Amino acid sequence: MSYGDFATNAGFGVDAMNMKTNYIGRGDQIAGLIPPAAGKIAICNFTSSGFVKGVVYEWNGTSWDAVAGDIAEMIRGSIRKILYINEPYPRIELWSQSTVGATLSNNDTDGGVQIVTNTTLDNRCSLSKKASARFSFAKAITFLGKIDISSSLRLLFRYGVGTPPANVFGNTRRQIQLEIDNNTDVNKNMFITSSDGTTVSSTDTGQVGTATHQWRVEYRPSVDIKTYRDGTLVNTKTTNLPNSSDSGANEDFTMCAQTRNTTSKTIKFMYVQCAGEEAQVF
Repeated sequence: MSYGDFATNAGFGVDAMNMKTNYIGRGDQIAGLIPPAAGKIAICNFTSSGFVKGVVYEWNGTSWDAVAGDIAEMIRGSIRKILYINEPYPRIELWSQSTVGATLSNNDTDGGVQIVTNTTLDNRCSLSKKASARFSFAKAITFLGKIDISSSLRLLFRYGVGTPPANVFGNTRRQIQLEIDNNTDVNKNMFITSSDGTTVSSTDTGQVGTATHQWRVEYRPSVDIKTYRDGTLVNTKTTNLPNSSDSGANEDFTMCAQTRNTTSKTIKFMYVQCAGEEAQVF
């Protein structure tokens, strides 16, 4: 049951008032409420029955979610759903590694980690969070990166969710990533790439990927992917969105680089964050 805005001189029945007002009561009183319409807000003023004083709860259609008032309770109540990579100072010890010919190290000067491809054709390195945890593509995802790329000539670079590792081409699994896939001697911009599980496509952000930049990618299922560079929106992609399922049984989040010629490239990852919802049910 739902109601629109109140109108002048409208009669206000009990159902309408219950829907349009917040409930304030003890935990046991909140627990005893007849399930209301989704979105109903209840404020607990006495801890009991699993509800905590001072916390604001919202009925999601099947259960109460803590949405405000106590950060510990909010995290506790949502822990089964939270999936959060939080590495403002990333270290290689925290990532699975696959390296062929490249040099991978912690960069204690700039902060973060770096890949130096060295000078052999197809030298590469992939850093991954393996899919013991899996992002749900049915929910919104945001990821950030402070990344420095020395050159985009003859470079494969990827950074994102569900992203294949280096030296894997044409993979159509569900994915969202920043990407430079360049096997030419002409500089190439940063692209945003996504796949719906059948078709993978890329769009040009119109922005160079080299030098140091802060990147933000915001994915909204069945809506769009917005890409920001240094806080400015540079691209909105609406095609081949993942929309459902999860990030798969392989790499959950990957950052990688590969040289496509014999010129060495250096890629620094100085900030890595990604937030979304766990696809697995606990």
